[in-house]
Amino acid sequence: MPNGKTHAVVGTASGGVAAFCLALRDGNGSPVVESIGGAIGGYVGGKLPDLLEPSRGNPRHRSHCHSWAALGLNAGAAAKWLEEIQPDLRVRAHQHKERSARADGWPGAAWHWVLHALIMLASGLVAGLMAGVASHLVMDAGTRAGLQPL
Repeated sequence: MPNGKTHAVVGTASGGVAAFCLALRDGNGSPVVESIGGAIGGYVGGKLPDLLEPSRGNPRHRSHCHSWAALGLNAGAAAKWLEEIQPDLRVRAHQHKERSARADGWPGAAWHWVLHALIMLASGLVAGLMAGVASHLVMDAGTRAGLQPL
């Protein structure tokens, strides 16, 4: 049965890889920065079902957050977020990158560059969070306790 450490490691890896691949596929992403955000989101997502539904010593603690329905909702949310939110974040990030190039003086340029990097980090975090939750639920589905229908 996967424990918290396993979920954290697999979630971090799956989040980083998902964010990296999506940034490459999109062409206007920032693969390195988004991978870091994806790894952070994957770590959180890999732990999230157990944070929302702790075992408290009971290995059969599975309920709503450990269900096939939760996996389906995660997939649906991922599709919507990655279709709508991630492109919007990338547009906003690139606006700050352009403002950085046009800024008067280094403080303004640095400020917009930092905003660009943080927004790209958030873009990766969105993808990583969804991948981390999915990795947790997929790993738990393979255990004897499995996932609940609802």
